Amino acid sequence: MQALVSDAVTASAQSTVFGVYFAAANGVGPLCLAVSVGVIQQVGFSAAFGVMAGCDRGAALLLIPCRRLLHSGSDA
Repeated sequence: MQALVSDAVTASAQSTVFGVYFAAANGVGPLCLAVSVGVIQQVGFSAAFGVMAGCDRGAALLLIPCRRLLHSGSDA
């Protein structure tokens, strides 16, 4: 993910985007873990893997607006 983020943004904006990326990754990870444990206890492992995949996709979706904003700013 770091390499993808690095390739997707301009060099001048990398520190800002990496800050957002790591804040989201470190904040969402424990929350996703807590939800996964609850899902495992209530429903089972198959559903928990679905929750984990959803968390990863959610994190990726957070990066889309960053890429659009940074690329549109570099074209001007």
